[in-house]
Amino acid sequence: MAKYKKVKTNIDGDDDDWEHFIEDAEKLIDTLDDLPERAEDFADGVREKLESMVEWARENAHVTEKMWNALYRMQDGVARWQR
Repeated sequence: MAKYKKVKTNIDGDDDDWEHFIEDAEKLIDTLDDLPERAEDFADGVREKLESMVEWARENAHVTEKMWNALYRMQDGVARWQR
């Protein structure tokens, strides 16, 4: 079972915070194919949301606290399916 490190959101606004978000999101996307078949609908929904969030973060070179929170919730959901 994969463990995900929750990264503290960047309150100071460093320019590379969005890059860390993209790295974490892409790692999570990579794990979706390893979920059980019965989690296919869940994985498809998470993948769609993450890809959209990654695209937005790249276009804007920014990520919000709400995006980090959504990523954390998705990580938790994936971890539950991996049990």
